[in-house]
Amino acid sequence: MSSRSLYITQTIFHRLFRCVLLLLLRAEVVGNINVFTKNQGTPLIIAANHRSRIDPFLLALLPRKQLDLILPISFPTTEVYYRRLLFRIWIAPLGAYSIPQYATTVDEYLNETIKKLKAGNTVMLFPEARLVTHGGMGTAKAGIIIAAQRSGARIIPIQIEGSQLVSFWNILTRQVGVRIIVGELFDLDKNITEENMPACRAESARLLNVIYTLTNNNASRAR
Repeated sequence: MSSRSLYITQTIFHRLFRCVLLLLLRAEVVGNINVFTKNQGTPLIIAANHRSRIDPFLLALLPRKQLDLILPISFPTTEVYYRRLLFRIWIAPLGAYSIPQYATTVDEYLNETIKKLKAGNTVMLFPEARLVTHGGMGTAKAGIIIAAQRSGARIIPIQIEGSQLVSFWNILTRQVGVRIIVGELFDLDKNITEENMPACRAESARLLNVIYTLTNNNASRAR
């Protein structure tokens, strides 16, 4: 799907469902939302923790003004899910693209992500590179740092709270509450090169720590 088509589809989705999601999920967006207005014109990575498969769609909760600045938004899903036709029919128009489940090289794993970034799409990535459901912090992988280095992308960290509790029953009984906390622009260490994989993983771990500690930051509610 072209960036223009993706922009139109996501704009329609967000216009139609943002208020519904805010109500059903008892959701709020807090933190430094004005970070999305800074330094436009360069690629952008939104780096988040990953507790639920609905996490990429929760960016629809961002205020419309900020959201319009970062559309279209893409996010990776492994080919094992993307191959399922019925699954792909509804997630592809919302920004999903396929990545190899078992890549043998960094290039093979990141190729499509870097293409998306260089095409001007915002890409949502997860430093842990997998769903983490045990409640703690997962192991940071180097991929997000290498993608940022190769594309020249800025990184904005966000913390998503409560998405793991979203279910039909919890929504019905009002036992769900989703909160998105937006952090400051991440200061990527420019001295790190992708040839130094331990350093890339360490930088990704630093980013992941920033994401998880956003929970404890004092944040004002976004309107």
